[in-house]
Amino acid sequence: IGSGAPARYRDARDPRALGTDLGAALVVDATLQVGTNLVRVQARLIDVHSGVQSWNERFEVRGDDLLESQDILGKRIAEALRIELMTI
Repeated sequence: IGSGAPARYRDARDPRALGTDLGAALVVDATLQVGTNLVRVQARLIDVHSGVQSWNERFEVRGDDLLESQDILGKRIAEALRIELMTI
């Protein structure tokens, strides 16, 4: 699902409802805490049907490099999905 599809859910905090509406099996739910020089990202991968959180990670990046946080998050989610596919 493209990144624009969930844009209308920006203020919604129910990943299961969002995933159901979009027909997705998994949803990434993340929060950002922005400090003066640091951004903390807390991300979770949630199974839409069961509501089970299959992956959870927190990491920090410098506040002047938010693109780095996107790269890190994308790689770590891909790794989490690869592990899940291997265990099925």
